Amino acid sequence: MATNVQIKCIHKSNRASAHERITHVGGTNQDGSHWKLTQEQAILGLKEGKWAFYVERLEHRSLPPPTFSIDRDLRL
Repeated sequence: MATNVQIKCIHKSNRASAHERITHVGGTNQDGSHWKLTQEQAILGLKEGKWAFYVERLEHRSLPPPTFSIDRDLRL
């Protein structure tokens, strides 16, 4: 069963552009330490059923749906 993991930050290839791709996602562990995954690590964890990522906004939880590009690659 996948572990629910909250994404609290993202890193993009060009931070100033709204259209740039996410390169990393990150958050905080229960012990207060920080974690950071590359896009490839996050996608592999999703495919393997290791993690189910979510984001919270204004006390509302939503699962960010993975998207598929035209070339059928899984993307965050």
